[in-house]
Amino acid sequence: MQSSLLKLMVIITLQTQFFPSIIAVAENINAKGIDIVTGEGLEEDKNIEISNNNDLKENLVTQSSVNDNDDESAKSSSSNAQITEESISETNLSEEIDNNSGNIDPRNPEVGIQVIGSALTATLKNNPDARTVVSTIADVISSNRTINTVIINGSFGADNAGGYGRSLAEGNVNHIHFQNSNYIPMQFYSSDESLYSVTDDGSIKQMSSRSIRVRGSGKTEITRIELNSLERIDGYNLVGFNGQRLSFPALKIISAKNNYAVSEMAFIEEIDFSKLEVLDGYQLFRDMPSLKSADLGSLVEINTESQSSFNNFFDLKNQFPVYVNLISLKGFPEIPIGSSVIDGLAPIYMKVRNDFSSDLAGTDRNVLAYSGINDHQEIVRVGQDDKLKLSAFGDNFYTFGDNISVNWYINGTRSAYTGAEIEIAASEVGVGTFTFSPVIDHNGVEEPEFLRDVEIEVEVRANKVTAEAVPQEVVLGGEFTKEQLQSFVKKVKFGEYILKPEEYVVEQVSLPSTSLVGEKVAEVKVIHQASGTEAVIEVPVTVLWGNTIYAVEANASASTAALSLLVTENGPALVASEGYGTPLSSENIRSRPSFSIFSNNYNNKIGSLHYGTVHQGRSTLVAGWNQDLMPIDIKYGDVLSLSVFQYAIAAQNYNGNNTWVTRNEIPVLEAVGFPEALYMMTKEGYQLMRVNQLITNDLTFSVGSTTKEIEERLSEFFDFHSDFTENEKEEFSYKLICHDGTLKTGEKKAQIQVTQTKGEYHFSYEYEVSFYVEPGTIELNELANADFDFGEIKYMSNRQEVQAKGDLAPRIIINDYSNVSQWDLLVSRTPYADEQGRVLNDVTMAFKNLKIFETVHEELEIPSGDVIVDQTPYSIGTMVNKEGIHGKEYGKSVIQIGDSQNSVLTGVSLKLPANIPIDASTYRTTVTWELVSDPTLLGGGQ
Repeated sequence: MQSSLLKLMVIITLQTQFFPSIIAVAENINAKGIDIVTGEGLEEDKNIEISNNNDLKENLVTQSSVNDNDDESAKSSSSNAQITEESISETNLSEEIDNNSGNIDPRNPEVGIQVIGSALTATLKNNPDARTVVSTIADVISSNRTINTVIINGSFGADNAGGYGRSLAEGNVNHIHFQNSNYIPMQFYSSDESLYSVTDDGSIKQMSSRSIRVRGSGKTEITRIELNSLERIDGYNLVGFNGQRLSFPALKIISAKNNYAVSEMAFIEEIDFSKLEVLDGYQLFRDMPSLKSADLGSLVEINTESQSSFNNFFDLKNQFPVYVNLISLKGFPEIPIGSSVIDGLAPIYMKVRNDFSSDLAGTDRNVLAYSGINDHQEIVRVGQDDKLKLSAFGDNFYTFGDNISVNWYINGTRSAYTGAEIEIAASEVGVGTFTFSPVIDHNGVEEPEFLRDVEIEVEVRANKVTAEAVPQEVVLGGEFTKEQLQSFVKKVKFGEYILKPEEYVVEQVSLPSTSLVGEKVAEVKVIHQASGTEAVIEVPVTVLWGNTIYAVEANASASTAALSLLVTENGPALVASEGYGTPLSSENIRSRPSFSIFSNNYNNKIGSLHYGTVHQGRSTLVAGWNQDLMPIDIKYGDVLSLSVFQYAIAAQNYNGNNTWVTRNEIPVLEAVGFPEALYMMTKEGYQLMRVNQLITNDLTFSVGSTTKEIEERLSEFFDFHSDFTENEKEEFSYKLICHDGTLKTGEKKAQIQVTQTKGEYHFSYEYEVSFYVEPGTIELNELANADFDFGEIKYMSNRQEVQAKGDLAPRIIINDYSNVSQWDLLVSRTPYADEQGRVLNDVTMAFKNLKIFETVHEELEIPSGDVIVDQTPYSIGTMVNKEGIHGKEYGKSVIQIGDSQNSVLTGVSLKLPANIPIDASTYRTTVTWELVSDPTLLGGGQ
C-alpha cells in the first residue's frame, strides 16, 4: 500500500493539567512523518499541542472503520502516544466547495474551512475582517449541528462582527481554540449557554466586548478560559463564569465602561489577576459566594465614573472568609465596598499599603483593610501597677466597619477585652506570664484563622527599676551628649529581670556645671520602655582640667578665667569657663587676661577675648567670652595667645608668671620671661610655640652685599635660649621679608619671617633685626679680552700699523665699594722681546676709541684721543668723587677699548716705523694695569 493514498485522523491524548486540545490531522504518512493540515499546511517540525480532554476526543472522532493495513501504518507513525484512527467523514460546505482539496471556499478565499468529525478548523489568510470570518463559519455550523469544536488559525483584521446578527451561536459549538491569532472579536460567540471553554496557544491579547457572551442575558456559562497572554478584556466577558479558578497572568486592563465587568460567578474560588493595573465598569467583583482568594496586587486605578446603582466593589455575598491582595491601591473608590451584614456571612480581608488613605469606620460592610498584623515576637514585660498596651495589628495600618471587632483571649480563655488595640491595667491580669491572642469577630461570629499567628507573651512583674551608677569624667567646659547618658548606669533591672540596653532609655534630670573643676553629682532618669516605669539615679561626675589655659586671681586661690580646648570629631572648640576656686569678689576680677587667636601667622588675627574692665564678676566675663567665641571659625593649627597684666598696675605684665597651662591634670608655667605665650591648637591639645621666644643677633655685612648673601645668613640672626629642646630647634625656618640695603655703611634694619612647624601645621612670626654695613674695597675685578694677538707680520720697508685680532672688544671692570674720593686706572707695558732677548725698538702699541661702557661714578673721565702704551704708566680712567657721597657711587665701572669688527680689534694697534732692522721671531710684551687711589693703592692686577 502506498502511504500517499491514506488519510488518518490521529488523536494524541496525554494527561496534563490544562486544556486546550489541538487536533492533529494526518493527511499523508510518508518517510518524513506526519503532515499537519491547518488549511495551508505546517512545517515538518511544527509543535503539536496535546489535550487531556477525553470527552473532547470522543466528540472529534467520527465512528467508521478502516482496514487492518491502515491501522498498522498509523500505529507505526507514533511511539509515545495513544492513537485513535477512524475513517474520515468530511461534510460538504456547499456544492461549490472542491471536495478534492477540501480547504478553501471560493466565495471567501481568505477563510479556509476544514471539517474533520466534530471539529472545524478555520484558517485565516491576509487578516480577514471579523464579519467575514463569522459568516463563513456560521454557514457551516448552522447546517452541521455535529460540529462542537471550532479552531481559529490566523489573525483577524477589522473588528466589525458586533451587531451583525450572526455569530457562532448558529451552531452547537462547545469549545473554541485560537492559534496564531490576535484578538477575539465583538459578539464572536452568542449561544444559549452551550460554550464551555475558550483556549489559545498564547497569541490572543484582547477580548472585545461581549465576544463570548450569551444572547440576551449578557452572561457566559464557560467553565474554562485559558488565555495566558491576554492583556485586555472589554465588557461582559467575565459575567457568569462558572469555573472554580480564573487566571490571566498577563492581564493589565479590564475596561467595561458602563457595563458589567466581573460578577455573578457562583462557583469561583480563586482569581489571579496579579498583573491587572486598571479596572473599569460596574459590578466589580460581585456575587461570588464561593470566592476564597483574589490577587489584584498590581491594581492602581479603579474607574467609578458610572453612577449605576449596581456600582460596587467586592459585593461578594461571600459564605467564607476571603483574602484579597490590593497592595498597590492607594485608596478605595467612592462606591460601596464589600457586602452588607445581611449578605456577607464572613469577613473580606484586603491587604493594602501602609499609607492607605481610606477609612471604613462607621460603615456596616464586611471588609477589613490592613497592611500587616502584629508580628512582635519578644515578651512584653510590665510592672504590676503599669498600663498594658496591646495591638492586633502592631504599627501597621488597619480599618474596618462597625460589624467587625476583635476579641482577646488570655491563655486560651476569652476575656472581656475587645478592640484592635487595648489598654488595660496590668493589675487586672495579675502577676505572671500570659498569652494574649486576638480573634476577629464578624457580626457576632468569630473567625479564628486571620489572626491565628498573633500571640503576644506578657510578663507582669514588680514594677521597680533599679540601676548602678557609673562614675563619669568630663573636661572643663565639656558637655554630655544624649548618647553618653546611656553609659551613666549599668545592671539596670526591672524587678529581678536584667534589662537589655534597648529595653530602657536614660534621660537627664540634672547635670552639673562643667565651668569649675572638681567633684559633682548628676541625676538621670532610667525608664523601662515597655512599662514606662522609671527610677532616678545619682551619678558621681568629676570635672577635669583637660586642655586648659588660665590666669590666677591676685591674692586668691582662684582663677580669673580659663579657656579650654575641646577636641571633637568636627574640629576644635574653645570654651571659656571659670576654672577653679572662689574669687574674693563676685563683682570684680583681680587680674587682666587677654586672649588672641591667629591663623597661620601672627599678622592674621581672627579673634580676641579681652577682659575689658576689672569691674565685673568672673561669671560675667566668662559668659561674654563664650558669646564672642561663637562667630570665630577655629581650626586645628590656629594659635592662641595669652597676655596677663596685673590687677593693681594695669601696665605691668606678669611676663609668663601668671600664664598657666594644664599638663596631665597638673597646672604648669611654660612661658616665664615672656609677656605673651603662644599655643597651637592640635588634636593632641595645646602645644607650646616658641616662635616668639628667639634671641636676635646683630650681624655685619660689607657694602654692596647682595640680598642672597643676607638670606644665606638668616639663621645667624637668631639664637635659642636654654629651654629650647633639640627637637624644637629643628622646627624653625626663616624667610627674608625686606631690608634697608647695603649700598651705604652704617646700622640697618631687616624684617625676617620665622616659621615654626608642628606636624602638619605651621605658624609664622616676624622679627625686626639689626645689621651693620661696613665700608668695602676698590678692586680691579676683571680684565676681559685683554690678551692681544697681532698675528704674523710680514716685514716691509714702509711704515706699518697692524690691528690686534679678536672677536670681543677688551673691557676693564672695576668694583668700587670704598670710601676713597679719587682713583686712576694706569696702563704700561714692557719692551717687545723674543726668547733670545732681542728687542724691537721704536715699536709703538696704541689704544684708541676708549669708551665708558657702564659706571656708577658721575665724575669718571677717560682720554678722548689715542693712548700710547709704553713703559711709563699712563691713565686711561680717572674718578673723582667731589661731594664725598660714597654710598651713592658704590658699584661697578666698565671701560671698553674700541670694538671688534670682522675679528679685528679697532681699539688696539701696533705701529712699526719704516726701515727698522727686525729679526724674524715671536715677540711678546706684558701689559700692566694698575688701579691707584689717593693716597694709597687699594688694589690692582695685571
